[in-house]
Amino acid sequence: YCGDPEILIGKNNDEIKNKESYAIAVVLPLDSDYEKKEAAKEVMRGVAQAQNDYNEQIKNNTQKKPLKVFIVNEKENDSSTKSIARALAEKQEFLGVIGHYTSDATELAI
Repeated sequence: YCGDPEILIGKNNDEIKNKESYAIAVVLPLDSDYEKKEAAKEVMRGVAQAQNDYNEQIKNNTQKKPLKVFIVNEKENDSSTKSIARALAEKQEFLGVIGHYTSDATELAI
């Protein structure tokens, strides 16, 4: 693992391919200033590690489904927050969403 959470998440998702799986979304401002971008990367590092640990743990268990993670770039203080939340809520495959960077964005999503 090279320290880039997007690469680890991509590798894990690729190993799952089209198998039946659980799915979560990580919604963070990835195009923000350096400080916010680094904080978003830290959240993604935790998510990537948890995904990797879980998928490794159940790898040989055909009774359990692996976990796919979808990364969603949410611009802070943008109207996209509501539309992203609506789109994710409409997709039944998502068990949950991890994010947002601020409480204001969480309020908008709710």
